[in-house]
Amino acid sequence: VLAVSSLTSATLMSNGHLSLFPSIVAAIVLATLIGTVNGLVVVRLGVGSLVTTLGTFTVLTGLITGLAGGRTITEGLPKETMRRLAEPRPLGLPLPVLYLLVVAVGVWFVTERTTVGRQWQAIGSSEPAARMAGIRTERLRILAFAAGGFLAGVAGCVQLIRAQLGSPNIGPGLLFPAFAAAFL
Repeated sequence: VLAVSSLTSATLMSNGHLSLFPSIVAAIVLATLIGTVNGLVVVRLGVGSLVTTLGTFTVLTGLITGLAGGRTITEGLPKETMRRLAEPRPLGLPLPVLYLLVVAVGVWFVTERTTVGRQWQAIGSSEPAARMAGIRTERLRILAFAAGGFLAGVAGCVQLIRAQLGSPNIGPGLLFPAFAAAFL
């Protein structure tokens, strides 16, 4: 999903259809929709989340590689604007690190200080108990997948801005370390 959002935004800009910010919004919306579809497959069809994620990864990797012709998009991107969004070092930190901190604080706030976050925690602890407590587990599980897609879309757009290119090859090396971190 990270590579899809990066490549979608780059394609929309390089073809001259959209400027940087609208293309980023479009890419993040697409990533969120992909996450939502994953959630629907897991919740409604009962397919395991690991299998669904790997299947989506395989399909999307083939799709974006084919659509991009295996090429990296560098032409037609607003590199000066991207450079201004990536290179400043306030507080001595690269700007993408500050983006990460903002996202991390947002995720912390949602998971620790909102009703949805508490309900996600209850579902993670015991889905049957959460269901008996009146929590709409199916809807919230789909929402969790949508949120994951949203965050992957944001990561893809930050990667696009940082690298100043859209490539179908940026995602594959990131999936398995993420799985390892989740399972360990």
